[in-house]
Amino acid sequence: MQEAWGYPPTHPAGVYQNDELCVREGEEEDAVTLPPCREGFERLSNRVFVVPADTLQVDIVQELNDAHQMSVAEKNIILLSPSNWDEEAEFTAEVNKAFRVKGGKAGPKFWKGVREAVMKQCATQDMVLLLAQPGPREPTTLLLKNILGAADTKAAADQMVGLKSGKVLAVLVGWSADDVREWQLVQDDPIPEPPPRDDWARRHDPDGLAQYQYQRQAPP
Repeated sequence: MQEAWGYPPTHPAGVYQNDELCVREGEEEDAVTLPPCREGFERLSNRVFVVPADTLQVDIVQELNDAHQMSVAEKNIILLSPSNWDEEAEFTAEVNKAFRVKGGKAGPKFWKGVREAVMKQCATQDMVLLLAQPGPREPTTLLLKNILGAADTKAAADQMVGLKSGKVLAVLVGWSADDVREWQLVQDDPIPEPPPRDDWARRHDPDGLAQYQYQRQAPP
C-alpha cells in the first residue's frame, strides 16, 4: 500500500493521514488505521507541501494523487529555482517566464501582471509549483501569497457562474518543514478537516453504487 504524506498533529487523539484520522497506539477513536507516514514528506497546509531533496517529479505527482486525491499530472508542474532570488532581476525574469507574464517589469504593476497571468492559466489547467531548492524567504513567500490569492479569486469568480477553475499547489523540495510551517501564508491556509466516514466511503466506492442509494418509502 502506498504510504501517505504526513499531516501535522491537529487532533488530541491522533494525526491526519490520507484525509482520515489515524489513532495513536493504545487510544480509541472511530477512525481508520493507516500506514505510517513516509519520512520527510509533509503537508503543511491546504496547498503547501514539503518533500525531501532530490525527490523525483514522478514521485511527487504520485504522492499528491495517491495520498491526497489531487488528480494532477506531471504536465501541470511549473519548475522554479529560488536559489538566485536574492537578485531582483533574476527573480522577476524567472517569474515572468514561468507564468508567461506579459510586460512584467519590476515595479508596482508587477504583481498585478502575475496575478492576471495565473488566473488566466487557472481557467484551463491545474498548477503544481515545484520550488526545486531552498531560497530566500521574502520573495518566495511574496510569490506564493500572490499566486494562491489569484487562484482563490479565480475560483470564487468561477463558482458564482457554476464553473470550476484549476487548483494551485506548492511543493517545496528540500526546505525545512519547521521553517515553512511558521510562514503566515501557511498558517492562513489550514488543512481541511477530513470528510465524514460516510462521505469518504461514497467517494471510494469501487462500484459507484452509492449514487443509487435511496430511502425506502412505506407502501400507500
